[in-house]
Amino acid sequence: MINTYCLFCCSGKENSVIKMLKNEGFPAIAPTVMHWTGGAAQPKKTARRLMPGYVFFDADTEPAWNRILKDSAVLKLLSYGDGEYALRGTDLEFIDWIKKNNGIIEMSSAVKVGSMIEFVAGPLKDMNGKIIKINRSRRQVQVSFGSENGIISKVWCSMEFVCSNADSYSAVKENKKEFDSSNP
Repeated sequence: MINTYCLFCCSGKENSVIKMLKNEGFPAIAPTVMHWTGGAAQPKKTARRLMPGYVFFDADTEPAWNRILKDSAVLKLLSYGDGEYALRGTDLEFIDWIKKNNGIIEMSSAVKVGSMIEFVAGPLKDMNGKIIKINRSRRQVQVSFGSENGIISKVWCSMEFVCSNADSYSAVKENKKEFDSSNP
């Protein structure tokens, strides 16, 4: 059985920890998220760490913790209150979602449906989380994954509104289909 683990390391040293883990034979990722930067006049997409200082890796056997933890960039192996190191429950679901998106959380598109927002494209469309905050000026949403007792609880992801309401989005989608079918 393959288990997934989480290391907390010095922020900015994620790549060196990933390299060390890969040298030990463990596939590892430090998830990134695409963000809008530069203001409303000239927004630009840039990549940032989704969770600075966190590196996740898979192992099908018990890792040699003494070798991994002696790396100067590794600060801590995260664990649950019962002493278990392998991710489980909503934490594992979150990492599976990250892996499904190849470690990069691209921007998601949303439409406003009444007082709610609905994701119509992108990784947030199929996530199992709850939107708890929306920052329209930064084009971000804060997503809660599972319980507060987990290792991973909340992250900020980027989004963009494609239309102000769902009816407009349906019209745009239909027009796009017509346009696509008329252009071979």
